Amino acid sequence: MALEVMKKSAASHAGQDTSGLATASFTLGILSIVLGIVIPAVGILIGVVGLILGLVSQRHGHTKLARRGIILSVIGIAIGIAMIILGVIALRYLQDNPELLAQLQQRGAS
Repeated sequence: MALEVMKKSAASHAGQDTSGLATASFTLGILSIVLGIVIPAVGILIGVVGLILGLVSQRHGHTKLARRGIILSVIGIAIGIAMIILGVIALRYLQDNPELLAQLQQRGAS
């Protein structure tokens, strides 16, 4: 009896387009976007892991959710890279304008 239930469950899930890897890729893709804004280096790292999991899952035929995970991971990686570039630009700007840096430090101290 238990074997029949397992067979029916497996048959009903056979047509679904999800796998653990695809779900992980999708989840990590979303997480990489959020962390790409807050902690860019971590967002990039998680995005790369999500991208790899999505590509592996897609290769195994789980295309729908895996494709979404790949897209979200690439977006997260791009956001992380953009945030790092913006941070570098902001630091360079502050180095070139020491009076602005002094004003910011005074506001922070008061």
